[in-house]
Amino acid sequence: MQTPDPGTPGPEFAAWLSTRLLAAGYDLSARGGGRSRFAADTGISASSVTRLLNGRGTPDASLLAKIAPVLGVTLTELLVRAGVVHRDEIARAVDPQPSAHAMSPQQAALQLGIESPTAVALFVSMVETMQKQEAQRRADSEERRMEP
Repeated sequence: MQTPDPGTPGPEFAAWLSTRLLAAGYDLSARGGGRSRFAADTGISASSVTRLLNGRGTPDASLLAKIAPVLGVTLTELLVRAGVVHRDEIARAVDPQPSAHAMSPQQAALQLGIESPTAVALFVSMVETMQKQEAQRRADSEERRMEP
């Protein structure tokens, strides 16, 4: 089955979900009770289950996070199957390309929510000390490698 494009889960996801539910023992017939039982097992509304099985709307990550353990699949797999993200985006998130511009310790502090001038100065000092130690470690390692 082809992976849906982000934002277009539609009938492909609905068919995949139906197949998974049937395989897991959920009776999806009109009086089978499988939809209600699945809703109860996942903690999502019965109307959400119906929308998913009818291929209407794009489920959000929090809804898929409730479904994944019940179906025995990873959240990543559900995000891709539901068209929330594309498999390539997952790969980039797992193995991002290094930035052309390195982040400064000051920028890192701000990104981490460190705002107090004293705390930023301490953070920057600690990072710079670790960077110097790492540079020395690499130099020592290179020197040992060059020894006969």
